[in-house]
Amino acid sequence: MPDVAIIVPVFNRADQVIRAVNSVLAQSFQSFELIVVDDASTDDLNRVRQLVEDSGHQWKRLPSNQGPAAARNEGVRLSSSKWLSFLDSDDEWASQKLTSQWEWHRDNPAFSISQVNEAWFRNGVSFSKPGHLKQGNGDLFEASCQRCAIGPSCVMMTREIWDESGGFDERFRVCEDYALWLRIASKYRAGLVPGEPLVKKHGGHSDQLSVETPLLERYRFLALLEWIQANPGERERIETARRSLLDFGDQLYRYGKKHAIAEWADFFERTELSGEVDPAVIENAWFILHLNWSNPFEAGI
Repeated sequence: MPDVAIIVPVFNRADQVIRAVNSVLAQSFQSFELIVVDDASTDDLNRVRQLVEDSGHQWKRLPSNQGPAAARNEGVRLSSSKWLSFLDSDDEWASQKLTSQWEWHRDNPAFSISQVNEAWFRNGVSFSKPGHLKQGNGDLFEASCQRCAIGPSCVMMTREIWDESGGFDERFRVCEDYALWLRIASKYRAGLVPGEPLVKKHGGHSDQLSVETPLLERYRFLALLEWIQANPGERERIETARRSLLDFGDQLYRYGKKHAIAEWADFFERTELSGEVDPAVIENAWFILHLNWSNPFEAGI
């Protein structure tokens, strides 16, 4: 049985997917199973599929487009390894990524999840990652409330953590990673493999989900709301989560006022967010934040 399962969710991007797959196949650590999940691509990916299958690994096509959360979850269901890693289709790994991370966990058995450093590229040109966005280690809960503190392409975790956390929330078409790291960071410390970046994170392309989906704060707001409701006994953690929740709520309130989305402005003005959130508030928030999204944008959800 391979030691590590590598899950790659795919939607179109044939050239980028080939780059990502080749970076996996070139790993110095070879005890892995690669599972590429095609999220009902509309482009012809037969050459990518052939590369994966000719290398002895798995290719699975979903019958309909369901988003990266569902694709990653399906990949995990198809895997058998005790450790899990993920690679976004537009990113790539250095050849020693798995070796460095595997050896780090061997030397630090108390950790069940870790990440490696990443370098950022925009349209093929490297640029400095802002200091407050660099990978961290230890207790990352506060950082996870504010942003996505763990890189999906940088992580390695045990299957036990995955099973306990419930995997990626498939209701989230974006920020599904934010919601997962929030749940995990509330219970587990994360390790950071020291040294040079071992992941190249590519951005700037037009089909990047974080670019296509404006105002990601609404999904982070929802994830925080649900975490607070699900963890009523975590008083200290709740106060930390509420600070970010109120910050995101304020941004959404001001956005609603500016763009005359009355339902948004009214919801955030009237809703008093206490330590324990009524489930009805969460249901209402899901409805409100999806309402009138075509105004002013022309993209539905």
